[in-house]
Amino acid sequence: MNATPTPGPLAGLKVIEICTTIAGPACTRLLADFGADVIKIEPPEGDPVRQMGQHVGPVSLYAASILRNKRSIALDLKTPQGRELAAELIAFCRDHLAHLKCPRSIDFSHELPRLPTGKLYKRKLRDVYWAGHTSRIV
Repeated sequence: MNATPTPGPLAGLKVIEICTTIAGPACTRLLADFGADVIKIEPPEGDPVRQMGQHVGPVSLYAASILRNKRSIALDLKTPQGRELAAELIAFCRDHLAHLKCPRSIDFSHELPRLPTGKLYKRKLRDVYWAGHTSRIV
Protein backbone atom coordinates (compact mmCIF):
# COMPACT_ATOMS: atom_id res chain seq x y z
CA MET A 1 0.00 0.00 0.00
CA ASN A 2 1.44 3.33 -0.96
CA ALA A 3 0.48 6.24 1.22
CA THR A 4 1.80 9.63 2.11
CA PRO A 5 2.62 9.90 5.82
CA THR A 6 0.30 12.25 7.65
CA PRO A 7 1.89 15.13 9.53
CA GLY A 8 2.14 14.40 13.22
CA PRO A 9 4.47 14.34 16.22
CA LEU A 10 6.67 11.66 14.60
CA ALA A 11 7.01 13.51 11.27
CA GLY A 12 10.59 13.21 10.03
CA LEU A 13 11.16 9.84 11.69
CA LYS A 14 11.98 7.05 9.22
CA VAL A 15 11.10 3.47 10.16
CA ILE A 16 11.96 0.27 8.32
CA GLU A 17 9.46 -2.51 8.94
CA ILE A 18 10.78 -6.03 8.37
CA CYS A 19 8.05 -8.13 9.96
CA THR A 20 4.89 -9.87 8.87
CA THR A 21 1.33 -10.65 9.78
CA ILE A 22 -0.04 -8.83 12.84
CA ALA A 23 2.04 -7.72 15.85
CA GLY A 24 4.93 -5.89 14.18
CA PRO A 25 2.84 -4.28 11.43
CA ALA A 26 0.28 -3.14 14.01
CA CYS A 27 3.03 -1.41 16.01
CA THR A 28 4.50 0.32 12.98
CA ARG A 29 1.00 1.32 11.87
CA LEU A 30 0.74 3.36 15.08
CA LEU A 31 4.06 5.03 14.28
CA ALA A 32 2.80 5.79 10.76
CA ASP A 33 -0.50 7.12 12.12
CA PHE A 34 1.52 9.62 14.16
CA GLY A 35 3.47 10.80 11.12
CA ALA A 36 6.52 8.52 10.86
CA ASP A 37 7.61 7.55 7.36
CA VAL A 38 7.25 3.75 7.53
CA ILE A 39 8.77 1.69 4.72
CA LYS A 40 7.63 -1.92 4.80
CA ILE A 41 9.91 -4.56 3.30
CA GLU A 42 7.77 -7.43 2.06
CA PRO A 43 8.68 -10.73 0.41
CA PRO A 44 8.01 -10.87 -3.35
CA GLU A 45 4.77 -12.80 -2.72
CA GLY A 46 3.58 -10.09 -0.32
CA ASP A 47 2.84 -10.06 3.39
CA PRO A 48 0.49 -12.90 4.45
CA VAL A 49 -1.81 -10.26 5.97
CA ARG A 50 -2.85 -9.39 2.39
CA GLN A 51 -4.71 -12.72 2.24
CA MET A 52 -6.41 -12.47 5.65
CA GLY A 53 -9.96 -11.48 6.44
CA GLN A 54 -12.72 -10.30 4.16
CA HIS A 55 -11.91 -8.86 0.77
CA VAL A 56 -13.50 -6.16 -1.33
CA GLY A 57 -12.41 -7.17 -4.77
CA PRO A 58 -8.73 -8.07 -4.54
CA VAL A 59 -8.11 -5.95 -1.41
CA SER A 60 -8.10 -7.46 2.08
CA LEU A 61 -9.89 -5.11 4.46
CA TYR A 62 -7.59 -6.27 7.25
CA ALA A 63 -4.52 -5.49 5.16
CA ALA A 64 -5.93 -2.08 4.25
CA SER A 65 -6.15 -1.31 7.95
CA ILE A 66 -2.82 -2.78 9.09
CA LEU A 67 -0.82 -1.37 6.15
CA ARG A 68 -2.28 2.13 6.06
CA ASN A 69 0.04 5.15 5.91
CA LYS A 70 3.00 2.95 4.90
CA ARG A 71 5.10 2.61 1.80
CA SER A 72 6.05 -0.87 0.62
CA ILE A 73 8.91 -2.43 -1.25
CA ALA A 74 9.14 -6.08 -2.27
CA LEU A 75 12.58 -7.56 -1.60
CA ASP A 76 13.69 -11.16 -1.52
CA LEU A 77 15.84 -11.21 1.60
CA LYS A 78 16.90 -14.77 0.77
CA THR A 79 19.08 -13.44 -2.04
CA PRO A 80 22.30 -11.41 -1.72
CA GLN A 81 20.84 -8.64 -3.90
CA GLY A 82 17.74 -8.36 -1.70
CA ARG A 83 19.81 -8.22 1.48
CA GLU A 84 22.13 -5.62 -0.08
CA LEU A 85 19.20 -3.38 -1.03
CA ALA A 86 17.69 -3.76 2.45
CA ALA A 87 21.03 -2.84 4.04
CA GLU A 88 21.24 0.27 1.84
CA LEU A 89 17.72 1.28 2.81
CA ILE A 90 18.46 0.78 6.50
CA ALA A 91 21.72 2.75 6.19
CA PHE A 92 19.84 5.57 4.44
CA CYS A 93 17.32 5.78 7.28
CA ARG A 94 20.04 5.50 9.93
CA ASP A 95 21.99 8.35 8.30
CA HIS A 96 18.90 10.57 8.45
CA LEU A 97 18.59 9.88 12.18
CA ALA A 98 22.22 10.56 13.05
CA HIS A 99 21.35 13.92 14.63
CA LEU A 100 18.91 12.36 17.12
CA LYS A 101 20.24 11.42 20.53
CA CYS A 102 17.86 8.77 21.86
CA PRO A 103 18.69 6.91 25.07
CA ARG A 104 18.14 3.16 24.98
CA SER A 105 16.13 3.44 28.20
CA ILE A 106 15.36 5.92 30.91
CA ASP A 107 15.36 4.80 34.51
CA PHE A 108 13.28 6.94 36.85
CA SER A 109 13.13 4.26 39.54
CA HIS A 110 15.64 6.07 41.78
CA GLU A 111 13.27 9.09 41.91
CA LEU A 112 10.21 7.13 43.09
CA PRO A 113 9.40 7.15 46.81
CA ARG A 114 10.00 3.73 48.36
CA LEU A 115 9.33 2.09 51.68
CA PRO A 116 12.29 0.63 53.58
CA THR A 117 11.28 -2.76 52.15
CA GLY A 118 11.86 -1.44 48.63
CA LYS A 119 8.19 -1.39 47.62
CA LEU A 120 6.72 1.75 46.09
CA TYR A 121 5.24 4.16 48.60
CA LYS A 122 1.87 4.57 46.87
CA ARG A 123 0.36 7.04 49.34
CA LYS A 124 3.33 9.38 48.82
CA LEU A 125 2.92 9.08 45.05
CA ARG A 126 -0.80 9.91 45.35
CA ASP A 127 -0.14 12.86 47.68
CA VAL A 128 2.48 14.30 45.33
CA TYR A 129 0.17 13.88 42.33
CA TRP A 130 -2.82 15.52 44.00
CA ALA A 131 -0.85 18.32 45.69
CA GLY A 132 -2.48 21.63 44.81
CA HIS A 133 -5.71 20.11 43.47
CA THR A 134 -8.97 21.26 45.09
CA SER A 135 -10.71 17.89 44.95
CA ARG A 136 -9.19 14.56 45.88
CA ILE A 137 -10.21 11.07 45.08
CA VAL A 138 -9.33 8.71 47.89
